[in-house]
Amino acid sequence: MVLARYVEVNYVRAKVVGPGVCAKNGIVHKVDQILGIPGRTIYKEIEANPSLRQVAQRRNCFDP
Repeated sequence: MVLARYVEVNYVRAKVVGPGVCAKNGIVHKVDQILGIPGRTIYKEIEANPSLRQVAQRRNCFDP
């Protein structure tokens, strides 16, 4: 059984179609549609979302 993962930004819901890959400024996921213009930086998003912070720390991609 495969679980589908989704991300939602500004009422746009996209399916994650590629795995998380470490980048210089965070983690990149390939999604199936454009989510829109970000309202804040990736660091602010990670700070605001505890689950994102945990994933970034586990992958050693983010040092708060």
